[in-house]
Amino acid sequence: MTRHFDVLARGSRSKSAQGRLLRLEFLEPRWTLGVSAAANFLGLIDPTMAKLVKSLCADGSISRADMIRVLQTVQREPDGVVDATNLSDLRTIVKNAAKLKMANYVTVLASDIVNGNKANASYLGKALGNLTVGSTANTLGNLIDKWFYGGDLPDAGTYSYTTASGSLYGKSGPSHSDECQGYLGDCYLISAFGSIASSSKAAIKSMFIANGDNTWTVRFYYRSKADYVTVNRKLPVDTDGNLAYQGCGWSATSANNALWLSLLEKAYAEWNETGKTGRSTAVNSYSAIASGHSDDVFKQALGYSITVRDISMSAPNARQLLINAVATNQAVVIGTLASFQGKKVLAAAAQTKLKSIHDYNVIAYNRSTGKFTLFNPWGSSQPNKVTWAQLKTLCDALAVAYTKKTAIARGDAASELMVSYVSTPNVVVSSAKTSDARVAAAKTVDALFADQGGVAVQPVAAMLGSETWRLRDSTNQPTTKASGDLFAEIDDWIDAIWLPLATF
Repeated sequence: MTRHFDVLARGSRSKSAQGRLLRLEFLEPRWTLGVSAAANFLGLIDPTMAKLVKSLCADGSISRADMIRVLQTVQREPDGVVDATNLSDLRTIVKNAAKLKMANYVTVLASDIVNGNKANASYLGKALGNLTVGSTANTLGNLIDKWFYGGDLPDAGTYSYTTASGSLYGKSGPSHSDECQGYLGDCYLISAFGSIASSSKAAIKSMFIANGDNTWTVRFYYRSKADYVTVNRKLPVDTDGNLAYQGCGWSATSANNALWLSLLEKAYAEWNETGKTGRSTAVNSYSAIASGHSDDVFKQALGYSITVRDISMSAPNARQLLINAVATNQAVVIGTLASFQGKKVLAAAAQTKLKSIHDYNVIAYNRSTGKFTLFNPWGSSQPNKVTWAQLKTLCDALAVAYTKKTAIARGDAASELMVSYVSTPNVVVSSAKTSDARVAAAKTVDALFADQGGVAVQPVAAMLGSETWRLRDSTNQPTTKASGDLFAEIDDWIDAIWLPLATF
């Protein structure tokens, strides 16, 4: 059609010739729409592209490798330019991702290339830009490398990159013991990921997709939707060849390296360029992710369906919430004051060896001594075990991510005491009598509260003595049928339980 319009544009023709050309102009689009476009797979404009996508989809889906091949086919076209047909077809393919059964991470990464992303502004510190009509093959190649191969390495300042050896998780799997914060003030980030790992190894593993080519696609969440970046094995090192950031001091050539936390730190620096971390400076740089809040990282790593609490140390139930969270193996990070000043504060700091303006994991609580065990994300300079009084003197807030799916996540004050009782076994009542089920549940809940620090509370059973607090079914109507999972009924009791427990 381009050649045909060129002929028309040449001008002077006889009336009869012009008439024939007008008839051709009318018939040619009809032929194109009726035969070519309709016959092309997905309605793609370029028949060659349509044929390629159809063949790649013969196995039932478009994989990561398939999508890369499609993009590279456009990149390698002889003219070296992305034209309007190329761009339209690529966007049509991404738009039909569901029909092509494309994995979500492939869809998102491909969309970042063909539909644009704020992070496309630069590549390896130089201007790049979103894909448009007229973009060069080199631009498209850089975008493919950025999103699918992790080639856009974060700015590491004076440190250079090298390909790191080791496995993703090491021998023991992801754990807070892998934390080794380096020359970057991101204790909030290292502590958050480390505490998640110790609470739920599966939660960390779900963030990684191994691509089989020494790259991993890493998932974060932005406003409850999954978002992705890709990282490779290249990590910043110092002049001795040791890792400079997470894993600080580890030899980059050691086969014993557990890389997962270093890769998450790097992925977060890359993701920061999208503007979705919520930070003030949206650039692909390690220094840009210094200083932050663990509760934000919890949500971005786990998703917004997970209950996350940012709890002030001055909250009346903060101590009990911390004890409960540690006892039920939730992810917990506690932050110290910005500065230690005053005789009492300095004395507590000397006794505990805690550092100011620093985040720690809270990994254990000893009920008999009343002391907590904290873990320094440096991987060294571990503090002494600390009392609640010392924590309250030296810390300002704690962040808890309730990684257990059975947590009650109501937003009112009453549920704060109940939210972390997620590891309690279900109370299975053999009798179908409501009173038996109610008493069994009451004893279980009462035992839980009594076990947390030995706090004496009014027995829950006394609050449930009235028929008012019978078990309820899904219609919220009283029933005499016992439930096998009493958490379904606990929510109905919270208001009654709260008052006698409010003195915690």
